[in-house]
Amino acid sequence: MRRFVQFARFVATLKREGLTPTAGRIFISSHHDAPVTEVLGAQISHYIKSRYADRVEVLSVRERDAGVRFRNALTASIWLSDTVSEIVPRNGEFIRGEADKVYLWIAREAEYGILLGKRVIYLVEKGGNEERVRANFMRGTRMPLSLRRPASPTGWGGSS
Repeated sequence: MRRFVQFARFVATLKREGLTPTAGRIFISSHHDAPVTEVLGAQISHYIKSRYADRVEVLSVRERDAGVRFRNALTASIWLSDTVSEIVPRNGEFIRGEADKVYLWIAREAEYGILLGKRVIYLVEKGGNEERVRANFMRGTRMPLSLRRPASPTGWGGSS
């Protein structure tokens, strides 16, 4: 019964979005405890909306209605998107949680996107600790090793 209720919430979240069927969709992931990710996410969203408003819709989970569970909104947004954009902050120390899992949220979102066949883009802030991010990715996912490796040595993304 619990899984049925979870699925019903997921479907309700999908219906609430009301997206244009022909528009491309990009999910921009940011973390509320990481101000740099919020700022960059807002800038990317504004740029896309100002240039491609009629062709691309931006999805995020920053602002949601009361009563909508964050995880449901997150998974629904990733499911609806064509591309998942993960903003990786240079310093994850301010993110609440266990110190060795500060980037785990990125790994879980990327994993879900990859498993759904979505394009995943990493936007890594300059000066970030790539080894720490990689360690979180390798430890935090349930995917086979063959799917967890970047396509190239620099496949961890651009910079901000």
